[in-house]
Amino acid sequence: MLRKYGFEVAPLQSSWVKRALGETYTLEDIRLILPNGTQKRGPDVYRHLLRQIWWLRLVYWMSILPGVHMIFDGTYYALVRHRHRFSQTCRVSPRIHPPQPDLAREANRG
Repeated sequence: MLRKYGFEVAPLQSSWVKRALGETYTLEDIRLILPNGTQKRGPDVYRHLLRQIWWLRLVYWMSILPGVHMIFDGTYYALVRHRHRFSQTCRVSPRIHPPQPDLAREANRG
């Protein structure tokens, strides 16, 4: 679904991802690397995606309202703190995705 809107999921092991994130990167937050090299992290990643997908823009606008902003962020961080419980309950095992060469080519162009 995200590919349709110009987004790709890239493995952390990709050389261009490692370069973009730097050596100090930890797995605490989700990251979004934009084409210009800037990064968004945590709940701001989801806000960015919500803003880019036209039919989710109302949710984006709600997520930046005073009060709702704090609830949105708090919900994100609560889910992050307890994410291991979701994977245990749902019996989700980590999956290793093979490198996707088209992602590396795209990153090297910019």
